[in-house]
Amino acid sequence: MSPDEVADRVKRRSDYLDAVIVSGGEPLTQPLDELRELCRRIRRLGLSPVLDTSGYPAERLDRVADAFDRVALDLKAPLRDRDYLRATGNVMDALELRRAVNAVRGRVELELRITAHPYLPDDRESLVRSVKEIDPDYVVVQRYVGEGEGPDPRELAGALREVVGAVFVRV
Repeated sequence: MSPDEVADRVKRRSDYLDAVIVSGGEPLTQPLDELRELCRRIRRLGLSPVLDTSGYPAERLDRVADAFDRVALDLKAPLRDRDYLRATGNVMDALELRRAVNAVRGRVELELRITAHPYLPDDRESLVRSVKEIDPDYVVVQRYVGEGEGPDPRELAGALREVVGAVFVRV
């Protein structure tokens, strides 16, 4: 769909919305000029554009982050290459996530989202250190839905509140 088509659909529902979340697949695979145009159109409707992304590739995020009011980045594992590569199927390493964080930090609001997935290591301390390093505006911990059982989102959120003041749980 073109930015015009998306904006027309959003306009019909705009009385009930305050934001439009651009998510995927991976939105950063879309043409960046179209993402920017979509954000302009969303703003014209009086709504806030939000990007929901893995942050890959960070170079593309750097080129489009300021078009959004908020970027929600996924933290899939502690910031150790071995863990991060495993969690992303060898697509993205920890350095690439750090680049994505740097592309957003200081430009727009940074939400860090953690899914309490079974692949998260039992070493909660390393995850907490990673969140502290990233220093987001806030963290959303969400329940994993699928096969297997991950950590309890409420317990994980409790551990994260020691390093980030605003932590929300989505179950």
